[in-house]
Amino acid sequence: DAQLNLGSTLLRLGQLEGAASAYAAVLQLRPDHYDAHVNLAISLDGMRQLDAALASYRRALEARPGDLTAQRKIGAALARLGRNEEALAFRQAPRTMDCSTMTSASRCT
Repeated sequence: DAQLNLGSTLLRLGQLEGAASAYAAVLQLRPDHYDAHVNLAISLDGMRQLDAALASYRRALEARPGDLTAQRKIGAALARLGRNEEALAFRQAPRTMDCSTMTSASRCT
């Protein structure tokens, strides 16, 4: 996937806006693409767009339910937003965490 590769290259070079645009282009065609969501979130996080990054991390978890990496990244983003109680649940997430079982305050969607 050329856009995914472009995004990865731009992300490595620190060109966060370009990387975010490339990942967004991937998601236009494949809205459930896990790697594009995670890398878009990393790009947005680097640009201090924390709410948008959190939303993208959550979409990554929806694309790959139970994914430990996505759960921990959600926890880290929540902590940076000062939402420490919610963050703790995700940062200590068991491998079987399911968004459908979260409280409304912590729901993935």
